Amino acid sequence: MTNGRQDAGIIITVPTPVATITSSEAGGTAAPSSEQLIDLNRASARLLATLPGIGEVKAQAIMASREQSWPFSRVDELLNVPGIGPVTYGRLRDLVTVGESP
Repeated sequence: MTNGRQDAGIIITVPTPVATITSSEAGGTAAPSSEQLIDLNRASARLLATLPGIGEVKAQAIMASREQSWPFSRVDELLNVPGIGPVTYGRLRDLVTVGESP
């Protein structure tokens, strides 16, 4: 007791570490870690489909855009891909990068 009051117990919860699985460890199906960005010019449709808001249909649209129209030179060119608007782009911009075209 302190100053005539009984101190309430404090519970502290410490989270346990969670292992990060890279896309190569998961056979190319895991979403990227904060240290690994997906290259829009080199990623497979399977890997692109793991990105938030993408899925198989939009992944194929990304693949078609880079193969038929252009290699990506800037991440914001995702906005030119059919089906990708400002909301989806906002989810993706920090998860992807643009390297040299293959």
